[in-house]
Amino acid sequence: MSLCLHSFAPNLQLLSSVNEVSPIGAVQSFIIHPDGSLSTPQDTVSSTGDRPAFVAALSTGQVGVMNFDGGSGLFIPTTDSPLHFERNASAITFPTKPNAISHPHMLLQHGDEVFVPDLVGPCFILYNLDIDSTIQGQDTIWRLVQHGSNPGSFVIQGSIPQPAGSGPRHIAIFGKFPPLLPGPEQ
Repeated sequence: MSLCLHSFAPNLQLLSSVNEVSPIGAVQSFIIHPDGSLSTPQDTVSSTGDRPAFVAALSTGQVGVMNFDGGSGLFIPTTDSPLHFERNASAITFPTKPNAISHPHMLLQHGDEVFVPDLVGPCFILYNLDIDSTIQGQDTIWRLVQHGSNPGSFVIQGSIPQPAGSGPRHIAIFGKFPPLLPGPEQ
């Protein structure tokens, strides 16, 4: 389960979480009461993908969720109340290299971009108790931006390839940025 606190709701202590279930996960919103306890779920929306592993609030009021299995993500707009989700977001599916699978594991907003690390390879997949070690991970950090002024619609504007077997699970930005990032599609 992944949790995130929201800073875009100044008069409300708000928390979102994912339900990391298969085949379709969910995102839920909760109020944090003054005594630290949680409300019952205020809203629940499908993550539209398998085993969502990460949720984060964006500065725009949208909530991003990455579906670990199935290689997809979703950026969910909130209504006039940050407790409630709209249902019109479009999933983004990450492309895969030959003999690779996509495992987006987190997201990090920096300015107008959202960075998504797509997990390290090789990935070992269990099929009927046989391990297939020929399947590789993506070893990429995707660079996403919102598509126009349409909340909930994001596109890939580029990627930051990583050496085989070194793709990150989590990322952070330190110091000056972006001094060494390649441009889109490099």
